[in-house]
Amino acid sequence: MRLILLMEFNDAVLAEMLRDRLEKVFKAEVSVEVKRLENVESSFNGKRRQYNAVRLLEDLGPVDTYTLILTDRDLYVPGLNYVFGYAPGMKGLVSVYRLKPPKLFYDENLYFLRVVKECLHEVGHMLGLLHCKTPGCVMNFSNNVFEVDLKSDSFCSKCLAKLST
Repeated sequence: MRLILLMEFNDAVLAEMLRDRLEKVFKAEVSVEVKRLENVESSFNGKRRQYNAVRLLEDLGPVDTYTLILTDRDLYVPGLNYVFGYAPGMKGLVSVYRLKPPKLFYDENLYFLRVVKECLHEVGHMLGLLHCKTPGCVMNFSNNVFEVDLKSDSFCSKCLAKLST
């Protein structure tokens, strides 16, 4: 499997850590690109001050390589107040906007772990996994950042088995 990690902001330490983790977990060839998305104005909802993740991915057009976009934009999908990520097929998004701990209590390790969990989760969706009910599985749905913290950064045995087929 080949995966492009497109980062909308420059963070070399996070990029290297994500590349290593994604390569190890998915046995993938991962390349990292730093590039701000263009022509995404139609996905911005001024009333909400958020980007519609569905429309944002639609505006990017088709891809022929698995592509995960890491953004600092606040995302939502219709029917939800916000999402940490969205991945309906070969391309997906993960937003760090709500994953950063408050400045007063900033913990870089906690931030990195949250980003890793959400990237693993969205790539899992890109590969066909659905949300999982197994406690701790990285494929658990997270309603808020506290639920992100509760899940592990690993797939349960059921999800691993589905990934290997």
